[in-house]
Parts: sequence; C-alpha cells; structure tokens
Amino acid sequence: MTIRLLVSVRSASEALVAVNAGADIIDVKEPNAGSLGCAGAVVINDVVAAVNQRVPVSAALGECVDWMADASAPTADVHSDSTERDLIGPLGHKLQFVKLGLAGMTTIERTAGHADWCREWQRVRQRFPSGGTDVASKTLPEDERALWIGVAYADWQRAAAPPVEHVFQAAIQTGCAGLLVDTFTKDGSSTFDWMDSATLTRLADDCREHGLTFALAGQITQDSIRRILSVRPDILAVRGAVCESGQRRNAIVAERVQNLKGVLTSAGVAH
Repeated sequence: MTIRLLVSVRSASEALVAVNAGADIIDVKEPNAGSLGCAGAVVINDVVAAVNQRVPVSAALGECVDWMADASAPTADVHSDSTERDLIGPLGHKLQFVKLGLAGMTTIERTAGHADWCREWQRVRQRFPSGGTDVASKTLPEDERALWIGVAYADWQRAAAPPVEHVFQAAIQTGCAGLLVDTFTKDGSSTFDWMDSATLTRLADDCREHGLTFALAGQITQDSIRRILSVRPDILAVRGAVCESGQRRNAIVAERVQNLKGVLTSAGVAH
C-alpha cells in the first residue's frame, strides 16, 4: 500500500519547496492560528497558483466555531471580517480538499442552545462550493468540487470537541471523502500519546471499509515512523517534522521533506 506525504505550508514559497522535495499533497494553513489555522484567501490563491496542479492542494479553514456568526467560543472572532469570509468561500473550486476543526463544538452545544454539533458543522460547510449535498456545489462540475475531510482531535477532551468515533460516524453520514486524526493542542504531545497504535489501526481499517481516506497527523516525527508504518494511514500529514529545528512555526526545509519521503520510500510504502 502507498502512504502519501502531505506537507502543510503557510506560503507559496514553502509550497514550492515541499513539492520540489517530493510532497504528494500540499495543505495550506497558518500555524500561528492554531492546529487548523486558516491562512486566508490571498495565501490560498497564491499557493494554488504556485503548485499549478502538480499535486493536489487542500486547505485548513480554521475551526467550525470561527465561522459561526453567533458563536460564543473564544475563537469566534478569528474570521470576524466578513469580506475575508466572502473571499474564502468561492475557493472551493480551486482546492481538492477542505477541512474544518471541531474544537469548542461540544461547549457551544451545551451553553449556547445550538442544535447538535454535526448539524452546525454541516450548516457551515454549506457556505463553501464543495462536494456534498449543498446547493452551491451542484453548480460546479464534479471534478471541480473540493471534498470535505472530517477532522477528529486525538485530544478531543482538551479541545471540547466530539470524540474521535463520533466524528468518524459523522464523516460517513455527511459524505466526507476522508478522516484526519490530529492533535488540537500543540504542546509537544503526539497523537500516539492520546491514542494507541492498535486503536488507530482499527480506525484506519474502518475508514477504508467505508470508503474514507485515513490521514494521520499530530506532532509526527521521524522517531515515530515505526508506529506510523504499523498503522498504515493512507496519508501522513506533517508540518513540524519538516520545519527547521522541528518547530512548526519555522520554515519548511527541503532536506527534511526529502528525508521523510525517503524513509517512507525505503519502507516500500511511498511513491
């Protein structure tokens, strides 16, 4: 089986470094804005143009609560500029995959009287022209619709997010193309500190059984490669592991991308 390497970038220049070093998928996000920090419309457009269809491009759109106009969560003002929202919305036809985090959704459910988190997630998703049941997506050719990736946080309790299994079930029910397991709090702990390899392997198998792509992220390092290979995700998603000094806020380093891709290749599981 092939494990594809996804590298998260914050600029067009980083995207070119990653692609030239062997990344299979480019993901656009801003590490200073959180686990799934949205980089903004201009950066997303610049990355898409720079990559020029050499590899698929995905984008993190922040947390779902960021896009809820009446959200009371602390992160709700991240996208308070309605112009930025309007700009990002139409980008669905330029991206292959899009994703929203679910941090804070269980708190909102309890305190703000919202409908269940899954319904709110779907409501926000309808603002983007992407694959699924929303009206906007149907105006685009099928091959131009971005596909949704469900995001489950391994440290879901700390994130006030739904449990991993609940997100997995919701991803199936709402027509997602895949499931990403990541960590919300970037404090040095990894996905493997919150979920063991056996649980992740079962989840990967369950995803494939239901036609979902399974992506693994969350403070992934080359030291954890043996565990990664035992889980066999479809996609390995990294940023810090390929940044200078292993710090996610530093610049992408080509040699680190090449080394990680080389490890996967030598194990017989990469392109």
